[in-house]
Amino acid sequence: MIEQELINTGLVPNDGTGDTIRVSFQKTNNNFTEIYSAIANSDAIISDLVANAGFVVANQAYSVVNTSYVVTNSS
Repeated sequence: MIEQELINTGLVPNDGTGDTIRVSFQKTNNNFTEIYSAIANSDAIISDLVANAGFVVANQAYSVVNTSYVVTNSS
């Protein structure tokens, strides 16, 4: 995983202590890559949770149907 990169702006304008424009843009691109990777991973996790939640609901409905069937037949 890429970690956030801070852009060094220097102490005062044009003192030579900050990042160049090229390096600043490279760091910006790396930061966006990290953000989009995190979003893609969270989308995959959410999809898995939704799919698993549907499975749990389906299983609970099946249990309720079976319970009703047993209760109906035992009367």
